[in-house]
Amino acid sequence: MKYLFIGGSHDGEWYEVHERRQQLQLCSLPDHICYATENINDPYNVSYEIYNLHSININTKEFFIYAISTMNNVEVIFTLINNYKKKGTK
Repeated sequence: MKYLFIGGSHDGEWYEVHERRQQLQLCSLPDHICYATENINDPYNVSYEIYNLHSININTKEFFIYAISTMNNVEVIFTLINNYKKKGTK
């Protein structure tokens, strides 16, 4: 299933996530998706960003998105309501 990512270097991107988890660690390289594993042995010293899963309920439907870990539920909803656009777009 594809999920919208909000914030961080993956802001505004839709990515296929095969196993929905509460938290994902993604490399902080824009336009690249790489998941961190529990045992990161990275010779290139790539940094990772943490994204948390958020559930949005509208009427009887439930939607899921991932947001950078520094955003709380209120900030996620506020961002979506305020005509969300990827950083750098008008």
